[in-house]
Amino acid sequence: MTYDLPLPISTNALYYNKEGGGRGKTARYKAWVHDAAMILLCQKARPVAGPVRVQIEVSEKSRCDIDNAAKCVLDALVARGVIEDDRKKFVRGVSLEWSTETEGMRVTIKPVGQA
Repeated sequence: MTYDLPLPISTNALYYNKEGGGRGKTARYKAWVHDAAMILLCQKARPVAGPVRVQIEVSEKSRCDIDNAAKCVLDALVARGVIEDDRKKFVRGVSLEWSTETEGMRVTIKPVGQA
């Protein structure tokens, strides 16, 4: 299963410090996850039960750090119900690479046990 998503936002823009302690998701991050989940819906993303491996290809044109992609993508996949959770029980591996073949990000999800 392969899906195209927009480029991630910077990890510096994901969370804010709450008054009195703790951290919360920024409005910008909530909006990105929502938008990405809607894009997955439009691409008819289907749930994958059980453990998976996730491959993320990020456009060479992006100025972001490649590691920003993982957190954003996994949160969007969970929000849309494509994967059950992003804990190690369900996500057994994540690979990140640059690509000249996509404008944003291309995400491939493979159930564990499939080549």
